[in-house]
Amino acid sequence: MNLLIKNSLKSLRLRWRLRFLPAALFLFLLSGCGAKPQTLPKTESADAHTPPDTTEASTNVSDDTDNFLLDETQSFFIDLKQLGEIRFCSLIPKDPTGSGRDAFFRIEKDGNTIQTLDDSHTAATMFFSRIEAVSFPDYNSDGYDDIIIINSYDILGGPDSGTGASFVKYYKAAENGVFSYDQTLSESASQALTEFTISAAREYAKKFASSALSAPFASDDSILRRQKYREALNELMENLIFPNGMPADDSFLDETDFSYGDFAVCDIDSDGAEELLISWSDATMAGMIFYIFQYDKETDSFREEFGAFPGVTFYENGYITADISHNQGMAGDFWPYSIFQYDKDSDSYLAVAFIDAWDKNLFPTDYDGAVFPDEADTSNSGFVYYIYRNSAAWDGAQPAPSDVTEYNRLLEETYGDCDTIRIDYLEITKENINQI
Repeated sequence: MNLLIKNSLKSLRLRWRLRFLPAALFLFLLSGCGAKPQTLPKTESADAHTPPDTTEASTNVSDDTDNFLLDETQSFFIDLKQLGEIRFCSLIPKDPTGSGRDAFFRIEKDGNTIQTLDDSHTAATMFFSRIEAVSFPDYNSDGYDDIIIINSYDILGGPDSGTGASFVKYYKAAENGVFSYDQTLSESASQALTEFTISAAREYAKKFASSALSAPFASDDSILRRQKYREALNELMENLIFPNGMPADDSFLDETDFSYGDFAVCDIDSDGAEELLISWSDATMAGMIFYIFQYDKETDSFREEFGAFPGVTFYENGYITADISHNQGMAGDFWPYSIFQYDKDSDSYLAVAFIDAWDKNLFPTDYDGAVFPDEADTSNSGFVYYIYRNSAAWDGAQPAPSDVTEYNRLLEETYGDCDTIRIDYLEITKENINQI
């Protein structure tokens, strides 16, 4: 399991990224993320030395009116998909340093409190400072509005006295409207993030769900699979053998620093089982390789789902683009590449097309003296494209040149403007392998 997850709350100072408090702090109320606040006014910013606008918490908001204030800048009415209109109440301690109390939050519907969110993150020398942001995006894409809260804290003792820390709290919603604290994600994000904004927190939640950080030990099969991935990576380190039995290029091997290869463990194809991704790039051009493997329990072996040169990009709709290793044609700045699509039946990536190009500005004629095919460049872009479609029979000859409109049509049919998937790779080291 990743060390970020293993760390406990016993060492908050070490686990959180500390940062000096700036002269001015800004309160972000991001109405563009998820559902939008409706009624109460929002304060966009406030000076760091000016306390947030607060009122005494009314009895129907807090039972502890003597010790907490209602922060109206972060309290509002809002429509949630699973609950309808609710009032979200943010309550902050009157005397955070004296009481050691953290802020807490209440959800009210029809004048009644239906849930309290009171997960505290204060410590002996760490005291609540302010609520930086609250938002209600569906960060786990399950169809329900979740909650992201960002708090800041002052450190007033020990070697880091005078600095500050921020913490992100994620609460995931269930169909019945109950929110549960996502502790693993909250702790991991709070250590990893360098920018504490709602947009950064949402992006982290997205990549966390598809990365080795999440460590989803949901079943005996997943535990076995990760064990096999550890064994495979150790075999690669010790004997330079990939999981499919192919030798790894050791031309640039430095036995004192084995950290040039990268790996990731994640369910990249969304089939419910994690794959092992290996990028081997510090080698000769011929030896550079990118692999996707999945362990097969039935055969006790690794199945290769994909293999290509390391210039690979993943898209959320199941497509992959893979650059070729060399660009020695007439494409200029356009780097030839292939498009692959995940096939559920074969649990592998199948070739869709290969695209090359001819840049007229750099090559008015080809290597044989033939002039640029202006008749094919109907858009007058100065480029024509050679599209090798896997669905078409190929006799080995170069396909006819195509206008940029045909190339754009191919993109629209495949990955188009679909979002890419960010993979958090780790260097192949003993320490990182043991974290799997």
